[in-house]
Amino acid sequence: MRRALVVILSLLVLAGCAPASAGLPDGVEVSVLQNRSDYASRTLEISIFNGEDAPLTLTRATFTSPRFAAPAEWSRGTELRAGATVNLRVTLPASVCAPQHDADPRVTVEFAIGSMRGTASVTPVDPLDRLATIAREDCLGQAVDDVAPIVAAPTLEWSRGAHEPASLDLVSSPTGAEGELEIVAVDRTVLLSVVDDAGEPIESVAVGVRVTSPTTVTLRFVPSRCDPHAVAEDKRGTFFPVRVRVAEIEGLVYVPVSDEVRVAIYRWIADYCDY
Repeated sequence: MRRALVVILSLLVLAGCAPASAGLPDGVEVSVLQNRSDYASRTLEISIFNGEDAPLTLTRATFTSPRFAAPAEWSRGTELRAGATVNLRVTLPASVCAPQHDADPRVTVEFAIGSMRGTASVTPVDPLDRLATIAREDCLGQAVDDVAPIVAAPTLEWSRGAHEPASLDLVSSPTGAEGELEIVAVDRTVLLSVVDDAGEPIESVAVGVRVTSPTTVTLRFVPSRCDPHAVAEDKRGTFFPVRVRVAEIEGLVYVPVSDEVRVAIYRWIADYCDY
């Protein structure tokens, strides 16, 4: 009798437990993306599509990759209706710039759908290859900062009503660490076109300077277009793409300006364009 009671109680406990899953349902897809407006804040979006016929409850999602120093976690909880997509925002940690083994990123999802619940780890789709780009830019930026960081001056030079190019200094000084930085060129941005000596807009201005002592590069530029919407919707137009060479690696680093300089650029554009 006693043994029968134990068996009955065990069956009742098992009946009350939802089946566990070792993988996501077939119709659920996971990818990662990053909008242009999220570059500076290092926000990554874990995009989950529910292709099943029932609502999907998400409890937690964790992104990990050998390219980054720590996991990035979302744990706010949400229900995703059938046929819908949700983008879960996480903040990326610092990149790992030491030599590493190639390995896929992983997204671990805690979920429930119908009577099933579980935890699944999958390799997300990265359609724009943003993870490799972020890590590459981070590590190049770190190499530049180690040898001779590049910063924008705190003041924008321009004359009200002159309708002439504005100018801004980029300044770089050696830290004394081993290595040498070469500033190769500065490209235009989506908002600003660099100009040549005649004041004509060009795609890129050559610099070709090795930073062996405190160095100033003066940029002159005009608006890429006179459209108030371009300023209103600006996200990356005041990050200057600087082409550099350091430690035998060449690539772009994006030099930001201060909030004060960014506002001054917007005011100068309005003055230049008469709006």
